[in-house]
Amino acid sequence: EELDVCSRLALRLRQPYNSWLVASARVCAAFSQGNLKEIPDLAEKARALGEQAQSPNAALFHDVQLAHLHWQRGQFSELMTIVARIAEKYPLVVNGLQTGLAEIYSEQGLEKETADLLDVLAVDDFAGLPRDVTWTMGLTFLAEACYFLGDAPRATKLYELLKPFEGRIVVLAPVVAYGPACHYLGLLAATMGRSDDARRHFESALAVAGRIGMSQSLARTQIAYARLLLDVEPEDERAHKLLEEARHTGQELQLPIVRDRAKSLLDHGLHSDCDRTDLERRRIKVRVRREGDYYIWSRPGKRSLIKRSKGMDQIYCLLSHPGTWIHVGILRCIDDGVLPSVPADVDSIEGIDGILGTAFDPLMDSKTIDALNGELEKLERDIAEALRENLDRAKALLKRKAAILDELNRARGPGGKKKSHKNPFEGDRLAVRSSLERGFNSIARYDEMLASHLSRYIVRGYECRYAPDSLSIIIIEL
Repeated sequence: EELDVCSRLALRLRQPYNSWLVASARVCAAFSQGNLKEIPDLAEKARALGEQAQSPNAALFHDVQLAHLHWQRGQFSELMTIVARIAEKYPLVVNGLQTGLAEIYSEQGLEKETADLLDVLAVDDFAGLPRDVTWTMGLTFLAEACYFLGDAPRATKLYELLKPFEGRIVVLAPVVAYGPACHYLGLLAATMGRSDDARRHFESALAVAGRIGMSQSLARTQIAYARLLLDVEPEDERAHKLLEEARHTGQELQLPIVRDRAKSLLDHGLHSDCDRTDLERRRIKVRVRREGDYYIWSRPGKRSLIKRSKGMDQIYCLLSHPGTWIHVGILRCIDDGVLPSVPADVDSIEGIDGILGTAFDPLMDSKTIDALNGELEKLERDIAEALRENLDRAKALLKRKAAILDELNRARGPGGKKKSHKNPFEGDRLAVRSSLERGFNSIARYDEMLASHLSRYIVRGYECRYAPDSLSIIIIEL
């Protein structure tokens, strides 16, 4: 209705330039509402009005609109023809075109071409990207490229740049609507291994795209979100539902890439050769070794030399025994990152407590309690949804809820109050926690992504352990 009012007003005022802008905005609205079939005719009509208004940008707007439609439909030959024409006729937009090329290459699975172009664009933390009307559009293109390559370090910077636009729809007004910013933030968070943030962003993107009817963007979010869910649980029912909906959308809107990706994941899950390659591409191997009074941390493109400290020794010890709970009384006694000798028949925390001379009291850190309470809130929402759609899943969620409540109850004293610190190892717990934090800070001065990974996956309490999950993109080798 608003566009109709604007159109009538432009005609009444005899302003052909504004009539062209309104016609172009109709194309943008068609993208945002998922009306892809209408776009060629609407774009042609807008171009004709722009030429009547003698606008020098009429052909550019038209080409950009058709280029995005070709990208959505996987028509890369036609797309590259348009890109070449834009580069020739409008040299001032070449910098903006480079980000678009990175997305085009990634969509075609061209790893080397995407990586080479990203290397050029990422110089000085993307400082060379023009801060003009193409700014947010370029960030979304590069988010797609980083997600394809699994480039976590650059995804971290792009996430920081795109974060202020969370909750908005990325639009090159009045030309093209690209989709909710949360979709691209979800891609970047997934690339960084921040699965909780990725889930939150994907949920927001689903809600926004679903509300405005942007079906093509919704389908791509459904596929990316399903990948995230399937990486945790190969038989995740919600993931399969999302993929079914995405496949249907791809078929209905003539989006072969969307249709085929959804079908492949439905048929093969994350176990097909291409998906294994895609997952492996996102992994970052970090090698750690001790040389004299230093620890050397190295990963592709980065090498850090960090002086030995108590915290660094404790971190190295935890990394040496992934998945193993180590009591703080023992961690505090380690030397050179090596556990003190423990009798071979001691294979449980109760046995270690016996050696240390006390019984273990399962007192949780406040961060652990907060995390469990957060998970409990999410479970409540998931249970309500599952009770309507899948009783088996609801039962599994209820079982997990009961387990969390049991853990929280054990962490509370009489009257539901938090237990007081009467454990004889409280001093050890505080000392180990403090030294670990200093170790994380030392690493963060050289590699913030690695420090964030360790801080997230090293659980602290009266027992500590390093326990990365299947969504972690960092693999540490000693």
